[in-house]
Amino acid sequence: FWLKSVRMLAWTAPRKLPRSCRGFASDNRLLLGLAITQPCIGYAALRFDTLEPVKIGLIDLVGLDAAAKKTEALSALKSLRKQNSGATWVVGIKQMARVGHKGSQYFKTADLIRLNGVLADQAERIFKTQPYDVHMRHVQSHLGIQAQSWASRRAMFDFVVAKVPAFPVVKTHNNALADESLNMTDAWGCAAFAKRRRRVEEMRGDEAAVASIKSQVLKHRTLRELEHHAKELREEGKLRESKEVHDVWARRVQQEVDKKLFSLLDQEQERNQMT
Repeated sequence: FWLKSVRMLAWTAPRKLPRSCRGFASDNRLLLGLAITQPCIGYAALRFDTLEPVKIGLIDLVGLDAAAKKTEALSALKSLRKQNSGATWVVGIKQMARVGHKGSQYFKTADLIRLNGVLADQAERIFKTQPYDVHMRHVQSHLGIQAQSWASRRAMFDFVVAKVPAFPVVKTHNNALADESLNMTDAWGCAAFAKRRRRVEEMRGDEAAVASIKSQVLKHRTLRELEHHAKELREEGKLRESKEVHDVWARRVQQEVDKKLFSLLDQEQERNQMT
């Protein structure tokens, strides 16, 4: 089919689910991934606990000016929210690559970056949650995809299509894979990674577990040296320098704690897959 012939393309999962996917209604949370590029916005709404697709599709931006793109995108998001009233949402939006030189490509990308910002702001209002900014490199690394640039997006497509039965695919008139297909699989990756980010946030709520992890992290020699250096600077009266070093130390500690939490989350998922 031709994308240009429709303003909004969507695939909705059938109501009858495989036995292994039934019973998800107890967790009324949905994931939404958004991937914005020049021809369209790919989106993927998934069940939080199973990643079962609820709705996957494209919002066509071809031929629209900046104001119309915003109107079209927000209308689609509001419609999606209305179709799933009562759900609690977790949203991930693909981080856009910035173009550092002037020219037509620069202005096209700048236009999309502005639209990306508008969607992030409005998604928070529509879905009552602050969206996660998702870097596709982190998604691909988590999935074990090592390729670069377009090849990594194609590898992402192959991964998702193999994982999700009947995933929608858009092809060109020459029967080649269209970029619109990659937008949808990118959106699926953003939704799945948003779940990962939210689960780690929930794990941070276990104060006893986090305190135990932090006590282990603080034993790292590099962190002990940073903390000691901040103390020395403070004792010398170099308060600004001491604060800068302390801030670096605090960020490193949080990064190491999060790294451990992600590792624990991966172990939990592996155990669940074995049961």
